[in-house]
Amino acid sequence: MKSKYQVDEGEMAKVIHPQCAEISTGPEEAIDYCRAAQRDERNGYELTAAMEWQKAADLMNSISAADFCWRQWERIMCLPRRLAQPIPEHPPLTDGASSVSTLGCFPNGDLPAVA
Repeated sequence: MKSKYQVDEGEMAKVIHPQCAEISTGPEEAIDYCRAAQRDERNGYELTAAMEWQKAADLMNSISAADFCWRQWERIMCLPRRLAQPIPEHPPLTDGASSVSTLGCFPNGDLPAVA
């Protein structure tokens, strides 16, 4: 009896994208994320698929396989991968100025006159 990770070449070609053949050497969890991403994208859940491509890329032990996953994330999100990281929080202002923007906080929704 085969486990869920032991498949022959023909079955693997049906499950994993052809360009992604070397992903089959990655950890089983990463392969699961790749399959889930493909399934979610096929079912119309693009943002969920992008999240799963990102998780798969983080788990890959091959640089080229991780790069493939990141390219899939970039394709879905239409963003460069450097924007996948959290935005760093800036330290609070020390000169007493408010860090809250007042843009859009005008009375009655009117914009100030431009001089």
